[in-house]
Amino acid sequence: HAYFEEQIEKVPPFKMPRGGAPRERFVDPETELPRLLEAVEDPRTPPHTRVCFYLSIITGQRQGAIADLTWPLVDFENRVIRFRDTEEANERTHKRRTDMPLNDFLYMLLSEARAVATQEYVLEFRGRRARNTTHSVKKLYKRAGITNLHRHDLRRTAATLAFRFGGIKVAANLLG
Repeated sequence: HAYFEEQIEKVPPFKMPRGGAPRERFVDPETELPRLLEAVEDPRTPPHTRVCFYLSIITGQRQGAIADLTWPLVDFENRVIRFRDTEEANERTHKRRTDMPLNDFLYMLLSEARAVATQEYVLEFRGRRARNTTHSVKKLYKRAGITNLHRHDLRRTAATLAFRFGGIKVAANLLG
């Protein structure tokens, strides 16, 4: 930063710290997924957390894409969610977000959420945009009795399930 701001002329040599082991955690479909599904349907789970969880596990989108999702991008008529940054169907964007088909369950879930929405963002809490659902998702994991689970692990889980049931092409298309 100091170099680019021209506060110093030369960057002194330094050693980068070693990278940690890659995370390969995903939700176990036989043991953890049923507990998570039970916890997400618990009446104590806020509606925005429920929507966020199902969008994560079904679409495999990153949390930023889900937090940025607005109602105009949910096309109920054509049953598609447009996570893309651009209107052009074939244009590749930096984030490579994809359009996702809206299955029956997501259609019902999002229709219910849309019926009570008071603003343009899909994730809404107390009448305002829910930018960060980390706290409520951690409570969800705790109620399910699952430890050491992070938000991005739901994306890995979606990819793992897509691979198991549809193969590598399906998983690759899911992740963009």
